Amino acid sequence: MKIKSIRLSRLRNAEHYQYHSEVNDLVLAATAESLNIPALFPAYQQHLQDEGTAINVILKSEFTDDLTTTNTSAWINEIEAKNSAFENLARTRYTKEANKNKLGNVMFEFFALTLKQVKISGK
Repeated sequence: MKIKSIRLSRLRNAEHYQYHSEVNDLVLAATAESLNIPALFPAYQQHLQDEGTAINVILKSEFTDDLTTTNTSAWINEIEAKNSAFENLARTRYTKEANKNKLGNVMFEFFALTLKQVKISGK
């Protein structure tokens, strides 16, 4: 394989990292000794690892770090409480017995169906 030309400065972060990861894999397959770079290759691998760590920091959301099991359970409980409050509100405002007009009955059916779908997909 031969690369005619490449401008690494034109690669975005993930592309730059991917390119060097593939180069690293090629060097590992051919061995650093056979390429006469055994002294340079460990430093290259360390820089590649550092770049991978930096890319992971960039790719993470500021919210995903806090999604531990405890926080996830609290988040699910909060959503269930909000869904329950919404369900109660929908029941009090849109009842079949309230003698609503046709639109009110359609809205009631829509809310009831939506709540069933949320409960099914929520657990």
